[in-house]
Amino acid sequence: MELLQSITLIGVVSFLTLAIGILVKVIGLPDQIRKNYRRKSTEGQSISFWVIAWLAYLLWAYYGVLKNDKVIIIGQGLGVLTTGIILWQVFIYRKNKVAIINGEASNAEQSKLIKGKDYIGVGGGCLIFNDKKEVLLIRRAGEVRNEAGWWSKPGGGVKFGETAEKAMIREMKEELGIKVEIVGYLLHTDHIIKTPHPPFRERGDDPLYPASAGLSTGGEKIEHWVALNFIAKIKSGQPKNMEPHKCDKIGWFAMDNLPEKITQTTAEPIKNYLEGKFLEF
Repeated sequence: MELLQSITLIGVVSFLTLAIGILVKVIGLPDQIRKNYRRKSTEGQSISFWVIAWLAYLLWAYYGVLKNDKVIIIGQGLGVLTTGIILWQVFIYRKNKVAIINGEASNAEQSKLIKGKDYIGVGGGCLIFNDKKEVLLIRRAGEVRNEAGWWSKPGGGVKFGETAEKAMIREMKEELGIKVEIVGYLLHTDHIIKTPHPPFRERGDDPLYPASAGLSTGGEKIEHWVALNFIAKIKSGQPKNMEPHKCDKIGWFAMDNLPEKITQTTAEPIKNYLEGKFLEF
């Protein structure tokens, strides 16, 4: 009874405040540090918030020194340390991203950042038709970055200092062993892949444009690509699978008999092509 009587509202609130403050510093902030490290990014986080938080913890720790209170010094010192690490991450990751964008980063720095995750990736592909008006598609597999098991138009990333057209001509040679000529351009595709990214989603009402073509409607953004869509014709060579580690099948498909699992970056340009939304060169 005496113990219960000695418990006051102020005492309970003080204990909870202390406990939650410790949890923030030993669980909450370290968890944010781990997430930043795994993503190699602090995108979306406010710099001013972390600066103010760090200053607040620093002033509290200094107050503890003035009062010679070891509890305050240790507790707030943990806050200084963890928010300081996050501020360092903000500076380093954003500095690296700016260097990548400006083309000033070294090879070592670039290798730490992942295209499409730490910065917007630029890629593209080609719609290639035969005399039967069938479109050439490849099935992604193996070492691809995403959407393994889905059918896509052939293509790939644009390298620094390379024009988009030259990149597509190079990719057709590397992937299919063919020489192509770019003859048209379609609207680009904003390809934002979110998690969880399902391996398959049922078709929507439009058979050429399944429900977001595999794009999840919720979750954390994990990849962002801008896909440039071209129309090309074969000048020489016969299409064959030159990269079996990234593709397990290639095939020609009639426009009214496309595969069930087709990527957003393929569904959109096909839809635009059928609607006449493209430029011919």
